Amino acid sequence: MGPALRNGKKVTHPKVPQPPPKKVGRPKKKASTTCYKCKRTLKTHQGLKKHLVRPNPCDKRSVAAREEARKIARRLASKAYYIRKKKGISLASWRERISLTARQEPRCWERSKLF
Repeated sequence: MGPALRNGKKVTHPKVPQPPPKKVGRPKKKASTTCYKCKRTLKTHQGLKKHLVRPNPCDKRSVAAREEARKIARRLASKAYYIRKKKGISLASWRERISLTARQEPRCWERSKLF
């Protein structure tokens, strides 16, 4: 049987798209994003890697210690705010009174600990 003709012209059928050829190599698996210690679910696998290599572990004791440190920081911040408002001190002059090294030392120490 020859090609199909319509009005004397050769008609071809539309080509069916073929699936792409299979890729060679190790099969990729979706990596887990849940911490095996604290069961926290992170968005990405890279986030989980960062979570696991941070200086403080994620056991219950460390989590409680970090939460307590956050509470203390919040209390100090609110105390400073109310003292400043009560005495009429501007934020700029308040920041001049606080030494910059005291605020920046903990951050520098954490960075040096990572490397």
